[in-house]
Amino acid sequence: EMRELGLFVHEPSRAEAQSETEGKLAREAKTIAEIAGADFNPRSTHQLADLLFKDWKLPIVRVTPKGKPSTDEDTLRILLTTVGLLQKEQKALLESLWRSRGLQGDLSRVLLPLRRRSAGGNVYEDGILRADYTAHVPSTGRISSGGDQNTQNIRKLLRRIIRPRPGHLFIISDYDQIELRMMCALAGVRTYLEAFARG
Repeated sequence: EMRELGLFVHEPSRAEAQSETEGKLAREAKTIAEIAGADFNPRSTHQLADLLFKDWKLPIVRVTPKGKPSTDEDTLRILLTTVGLLQKEQKALLESLWRSRGLQGDLSRVLLPLRRRSAGGNVYEDGILRADYTAHVPSTGRISSGGDQNTQNIRKLLRRIIRPRPGHLFIISDYDQIELRMMCALAGVRTYLEAFARG
C-alpha cells in the first residue's frame, strides 16, 4: 500500500532545485578551470591524480586496489584536513572539487531521477514516486527503500521537493534508537528506561 500511495513530487520545486544545483555546478567548474586550467577535466581521476601528485607533489595518502593514487572523497578529505599541507590555491581547488562532487551527486541521484518518466525520471505522470519498500532486508526489521529511487537517502536540503499531496499533511515519526530501547526494556535496565521516559 505504501508503494501504491507513493510520494508526491512537486515538479516546480524539483525543477527550481535542479536549476540552482546546475548554477552552483557551473560556478564550481569556473573556479576549477581558473585554478587548474580550461583543459582540466575534474571528473578525470587520471588528470586529477597527475595534478595532485605529480604537478603539486602532494603526498599519496591512499591507493586504489590497482595501486594507483586515489582521488576519492576520503583522499580529498585527508588532504583538506592536513594542517599546513596545502597552499591557498590548492585548498580552493580541492574545496571546489568536494562541493562539485556533492552537487553532482544531488543532481544524478536525486534531482534528475525525480523527473517525470516522460522526461527520463522515475516519477509517474500523476506526480507520484512509487518506491519499493521492504522489511526483510535489514536485519533489524526496519523498513528499507530501494528500487528506482531510495527515498531514505534524499538529502534534507532536497526534501522540499517531496510534499504532501494537495489537501494532505505529512506526519513524521521515527523509531529513534529502537534497538537500544528494546534491549533495555528486555533487560530491565532502569536507568536507561527512565532516561527514555524523560525524553
